[in-house]
Amino acid sequence: MPDLADLASERIEREETAFLTRHAHRPQGPAPVYVGGVPTCAVCGDTLPAARADAGRGRCVWCQEHHEHMGRLRP
Repeated sequence: MPDLADLASERIEREETAFLTRHAHRPQGPAPVYVGGVPTCAVCGDTLPAARADAGRGRCVWCQEHHEHMGRLRP
């Protein structure tokens, strides 16, 4: 018979797997737009830091925060 720790570990593993599955299929947003070889935000056109562009993020931090905030306001 499994003890409480075994049951908790199994539940945590199930929840982590479910979380990762849900988030693996989420849309990632726009890709960076390159203007003259320089990565820029797909929304406002400001220059993106190289690390952000290398990670495939197409929005600057401000535009991403705005996007997330607006998503929380929608029903």
